[in-house]
Amino acid sequence: MGRINNEFGYVGTINAKIRENELAQSQVSDLLNGLEMFQFSELGEIAGDIRELRRLLMTSLQETLSQCTQELSIVQSRLYELLGRFRQIQGRTRLLKGWLLHTDMHPDYQVDNHVGHKAIPNLFNCAEALLAPASVDVSNPHHELELMGLVAQVKAISRDALPHIAREQNVTFEMGDSEDFDIPENPLKIAVDEYFCEVIDSGLRQSALSYLTEKQLQWDAESWLYQVIGGYEGLADEHKNYFELEPIGKPDPVYNGNFIIHDVELWLA
Repeated sequence: MGRINNEFGYVGTINAKIRENELAQSQVSDLLNGLEMFQFSELGEIAGDIRELRRLLMTSLQETLSQCTQELSIVQSRLYELLGRFRQIQGRTRLLKGWLLHTDMHPDYQVDNHVGHKAIPNLFNCAEALLAPASVDVSNPHHELELMGLVAQVKAISRDALPHIAREQNVTFEMGDSEDFDIPENPLKIAVDEYFCEVIDSGLRQSALSYLTEKQLQWDAESWLYQVIGGYEGLADEHKNYFELEPIGKPDPVYNGNFIIHDVELWLA
């Protein structure tokens, strides 16, 4: 610890300090590796039933070992910190020596006026902004009145600019009969109802697509089948019991559990 506290003051150069630091780090690593070799399970077997020896090997030794490991970890972190500082000083020293060597080799060197250049090199254009971006500090009590005023203006609804609508006075209101209006039936639904009536009149099992082709209806097959299935499912239970609907199709060859319907057949139960 004395070598660390005086930052390796007994050597005079940065390179020597870095070398001594790396040597001390290797010694700390060896000590930590040596402490990891203790196997308390084996020490417990050696102590056996001897109470005093077990307390010495299992309790006292383990506490001492933990304290040593903690102290060595602190020493190791301190060494890493010093090594980083030494390397920073070493880098700056090399930069300064390089600059001195450059001036010795070029005694007529003059620094250019970089401020007068149109394009400033990135090396000299690293200054931070003088003014930080403006932002509202909602935690500042001195801004509370201004913030409340802004919020009040946002919520305020001004009706001064709206045109004034003059309302008639003493206007009588009369109730009249509402006009009757009819909602036109869906032609597709009417055709499905006629298909159901055809099944009832014939009493035979009949395909929905065959009926569509026979009657030369204008709807496509998919919409027709959807409407037939929907019409059957939309019947009341007492009416649905008079019919039987069977989908005609096959399982999907790629996706399991999917049944592709190509047609449906309807007949009386």
